[in-house]
Amino acid sequence: MSQNHNTHTLNRIKFTVIRIVLLGLIFSAVYTISPLYSSNQNTYFSYGLARSGFGELSRDWFASTTDPFPLFSLLVAWTYSVFGQLPFYLYFILLCGVYITSLMAIVTNVCGLDSKRERLAVLAIILAIHSRVVGEVLFKLLHLDITHPLYFGLADQYSISTILEPASFSVFFFASIAALLSRRYYAGVITACIAAWFHNCGPYIAIASFLCIMHIIAAYRDGSRKNIVPLTLLWIGCIIPPVCYALVKFAPTSAWNEASAILALRLKNHANPEIWLHAAAWFQIALIGVGLLILQRTRLFPAVALVAAFGAVFTIIQIVTDSNTLALAFPWRVSTILVPLSTCIVVGSIVRWLLGNSKKYARFKAGYCLVLIAILSIVGIAGTAVKFQRKQEDPARGVMKYARRTATAQDTYLVPTSMEKFRLWAGVPIFVDIKSVPFKDTEVLEWNYRIKLAKAFYADSNTVNEEKLVRLSDKYKITHVVLPAKQKTGSLLKTVYSDSNFKVCVVSANQ
Repeated sequence: MSQNHNTHTLNRIKFTVIRIVLLGLIFSAVYTISPLYSSNQNTYFSYGLARSGFGELSRDWFASTTDPFPLFSLLVAWTYSVFGQLPFYLYFILLCGVYITSLMAIVTNVCGLDSKRERLAVLAIILAIHSRVVGEVLFKLLHLDITHPLYFGLADQYSISTILEPASFSVFFFASIAALLSRRYYAGVITACIAAWFHNCGPYIAIASFLCIMHIIAAYRDGSRKNIVPLTLLWIGCIIPPVCYALVKFAPTSAWNEASAILALRLKNHANPEIWLHAAAWFQIALIGVGLLILQRTRLFPAVALVAAFGAVFTIIQIVTDSNTLALAFPWRVSTILVPLSTCIVVGSIVRWLLGNSKKYARFKAGYCLVLIAILSIVGIAGTAVKFQRKQEDPARGVMKYARRTATAQDTYLVPTSMEKFRLWAGVPIFVDIKSVPFKDTEVLEWNYRIKLAKAFYADSNTVNEEKLVRLSDKYKITHVVLPAKQKTGSLLKTVYSDSNFKVCVVSANQ
């Protein structure tokens, strides 16, 4: 009996892994993949790559600041040291697989999708909603962003984007929810905590705790009382490390008030409700409400309602108090889980009603869905190819290639603050950029000071301010400066590389 049970468990695990891989490949094809290093990767990969010996990043100032997501950085460092860069794409595909597999498991259970054609119809619609190419086409035709509000959260935050980053691991919250429905409580607690380990922000720690509590309560109600203590200890043991790390490493100092104001301004699109609380946000809030109505008689309702209540209460408090501290905790980040969950449940309910009860769609065949999925995949792969081609056409590509090819242990580059890709693409230390901002309050002040110095240096687009350059070079050991190709250099700079867009100059005093 025990042997049969073990065999059944192994077969179930194998089937789940295969399904995650296959659906991950399909979803990532439809959703598109951005090339390394894009967007937030220029911030979050810096710590891990610096540890792994990537270029000369070990001397980079930003890479030496307090790491907000140490487990992600450890994964990046280990992966690059052992396997190189390719596995980063594979990790992303697997996380896409966890995301779509978990959502399909949840919708199938909640909406009672009995037939293959119902499940394929839901899968095809969810993929169409997530198709970046479809979204861009609709936006160009209608001048309206239709698809993003259906799977992004409030304030333009998200569970998974087209890159690998700490937030991508929040897909394990969906796995935890699916485990709650299938009564796999240990798996549910572990997967909830994985999300908090990799992205140990306040809302995610709260979501993980709420889900763990729901798993413990569900185990008690199902009569598995012997598992209550082990599950509780597992939850506490897993959640304490990220909580302690955040409290110790990012404990506020006397610099917090000034630093929080700087961060709130820098992250205003995510942190200021006056900016993001518009029509699309109200639609998303209504969508969450519809999802809760559908779930109200299911075992998921208490967990989802608790998460929604947490986000709503603290969002209202932030709006009333205008607290920068609470704004930077992003209590509305819980919507990154609630919005895609609600969208999929609404889609599943509509499909179940149409295909299960309406004779009008009795002849609807699963093959139609397979054709649509194939088309979405092909279009998405083409979209990914365009992204990689655009990387080759980056105006700063020439200077970054030069910096990477000639890098030495003494180099530090001063670059325009908007050139966020330079650090990782070139693999050399830079003075500062506007994208990569630290989270420790004292380091935020230093970052802001550096930004002011860099902007002051680049303020004159015609000539180089040699006095400012000397001060920067002496204090921060700047060895190279990146300038627009047509800008005059002066006597302190020697041009060593130039193209039609930018040029690299060596500071004479450091030669």
